[in-house]
This record gives sequence, C-alpha cells and structure tokens, in this order.
Amino acid sequence: VIEAGDLMASRGIGTMITMALIGRFGSRLDPRMIIAFGLGIVAITMYDMGGWNLQVDPRTIALNGFIQGLGVGAVFVPITTVAFATVATPYRTDAAGLVNLSRSIGGSIGISILAALLARGMQVNHADLASFISPYSVGIPSVALAAGSNSQTAMAMIEGEVLRQATMLAFLNDFRLISYITFLIIPAVLLIRRPAKPDKG
Repeated sequence: VIEAGDLMASRGIGTMITMALIGRFGSRLDPRMIIAFGLGIVAITMYDMGGWNLQVDPRTIALNGFIQGLGVGAVFVPITTVAFATVATPYRTDAAGLVNLSRSIGGSIGISILAALLARGMQVNHADLASFISPYSVGIPSVALAAGSNSQTAMAMIEGEVLRQATMLAFLNDFRLISYITFLIIPAVLLIRRPAKPDKG
C-alpha cells in the first residue's frame, strides 16, 4: 500500500508543479493551446501505459505518473479560466456549481464505462487465454511438478496466472482507449472561444 502511494504521489507532484507555473505565467499564453498541450501529454502517457506488462519497473510507473501529472495540471487551470471568462460576476457562484456538477457527472459516466469495459475485457481475455491451456501446453508440466501430487493446487496455480494475464490485458485495452479518446478530443479545443484580454487602462 505504501509503495502504491509513493508511485501515485509522483502524479500529484507533477500536477502541482504545472498548476503553479500556469497560475503564474499562464495569462501570457492562449489557454486553448495550454489545454491542447496538456491533453497531448495525457494521451501520450496513456498510450505508453498501454504497452506495459506485469514486470513493469516501479520507476517507469513513477516517471509516467509524473509526466501525466504535468499534463493534467496543464488542463484543469486553463479550463477553469475559460469556463468563467464570459460569466458575469453575479452568476459565478451558480456557474461554479454547474461546472462542478458537469465534471462530476462526466467523471462518473467515464468511470462507469471503463469499469464495465474492464470487467468485460477480463472475462473475454480469460476465455481466450484458457482456450490455449491443455496438458500439453508449454509450462504445464513444471506447474504440475511444483504442485506435487495435488492436482487441485496445480489447477489453482494455472487459473491464478491466467486471471493475472487476463486482467492485465483488460487494463491495457482501457489505457489505449483513454489514449485514443484523448487524442480525438484535442481538435475540439479549437472550438473554444479565446477569453478576451482584460483592459490595461
């Protein structure tokens, strides 16, 4: 649990750094370009995650998470700026509620879809991988030898490995799907109206 927390912390550090930098210097740049840049980073890191395996190095996970955090931070700050740019001051409280509501609903829908695809992918992958298992498969004799005379132990060991591989494949498919969707979203950023610069006088 502690190791998992350390690996996840790198994403938070990346997000914190980017949000601080954009908060300081972001007003000099077109927020649409910052959003597109952040989405590009997220898409690339997700695509990279789609090529992992069960032996992925923890340092690779931490580095990917840090870079992904940079992209996430580059998305949220300018999106908030753009969302409130054309809202009159008396209505900003209501607008904040609508923004948070839409973000929560969108996040819930996305998580639900990915969770359903993950569960389905695990079942499909498990069925596909199990179809290749037979007493003559490579590695089965060594598993039987390790289990000794207990055939149930051998079957449990094989089932456990098939389930691990099926789960990993399902996660990889979800990572690639997120990557593709994020890439497709990037051109839509150009449809956002650029906020007017405040008068200096």
